Amino acid sequence: MRCTRIFAAILLFSGHTFAQPDIQFKGNFQQEITPTSAPKQNMHSLTPQHPMPKSVPLMRVELSDHAKQKLTERFKKTPRTPHTLRLNKNSSELPSNIQLDMNDVPVLDQGQHGSCAMFANTAAVDAVLNRGDYISQLCLLQLGKYLEHFGYNSSGWNGSIGPIILQQLQAFGMISKSTQTTSGCGGFTEYPAYDQLPETDMSLSEYHALSEPLSVEQFVWSPLLDFYQVLLDRADADNTLHAVKIALTHHDRLTMGILLFGPQYGVSGATGQHHAPNDTWVLAANIFDILFNWNMVGGHAMIITGYDDNAIAIDADGQEHHGLLTLRNSWGEHVGDHGDFYMSYDYFKTLAIEVQRIRSLNTSIV
Repeated sequence: MRCTRIFAAILLFSGHTFAQPDIQFKGNFQQEITPTSAPKQNMHSLTPQHPMPKSVPLMRVELSDHAKQKLTERFKKTPRTPHTLRLNKNSSELPSNIQLDMNDVPVLDQGQHGSCAMFANTAAVDAVLNRGDYISQLCLLQLGKYLEHFGYNSSGWNGSIGPIILQQLQAFGMISKSTQTTSGCGGFTEYPAYDQLPETDMSLSEYHALSEPLSVEQFVWSPLLDFYQVLLDRADADNTLHAVKIALTHHDRLTMGILLFGPQYGVSGATGQHHAPNDTWVLAANIFDILFNWNMVGGHAMIITGYDDNAIAIDADGQEHHGLLTLRNSWGEHVGDHGDFYMSYDYFKTLAIEVQRIRSLNTSIV
């Protein structure tokens, strides 16, 4: 009976394609960065540990001429100085600063694979469930690879978007990391962070045998910024930012997809400093002039865990950027501000391409 419901649920996926005409994903590319801190030194080692360069994956994004035009228009309309920072008319009703923790979900590391959407959305659901680092990304990715064979969607190994991951969780449930370790998923018991992609997959029946259902009381999600409508005129960036703040005041987590311009600069385009060098994505005034040929546009997914209207990041030219979102990344704890990053409001309003609100109907979970 449940398998019948599962196959019916698959049909919900088939209406999606992984790209819209204006924003196409063309695989991944690796960007080398230097961590801001080194791993903890072995107590028996006499050699000091220094940060070593590492590669992080980004989705390679191709934009249509229409997308370039709309983003340029949005960029020109977005204030970029502290004196012209424009907040939603109802922003005064909200606290100026909200910072949520991740309920014992650690900073994760997606390794060399383009699985940022999987890591961001499963970690956000884990935080909402308040069960720590529970959901297996590996098992969902291996199931996604099986579904990909039938043309339903991208597996998530080489990129995806939030709604696909969240619908997969709702339709098929979750497998715990402890079950992953004891039983394996598609022949693997550990996520192959820095190894080649698995050649195997995990069938629906295999997944079902190990999975736990997720009820609507445990988590629900809703889009705040729709990937397929992000460039339409009715997509209001100020309202999206305001909706993000409202969600955070209700202790909800949010996931987002963002375009990263100039990933060869700073840490994958993060060139501002809030707490640590290159821990903040800021919208420098000349960013579109420098990148007018639109080469090397990256796509990435992260979790929004807070905001601060009064926070300031300084860019390479000494310009102040007021108003920051707090982000949880999946590049390990030695990058950014111990694994967290920040993003100026104007960067978010110009370059966000999707936002999902994830919450629990169980009011005892915060």
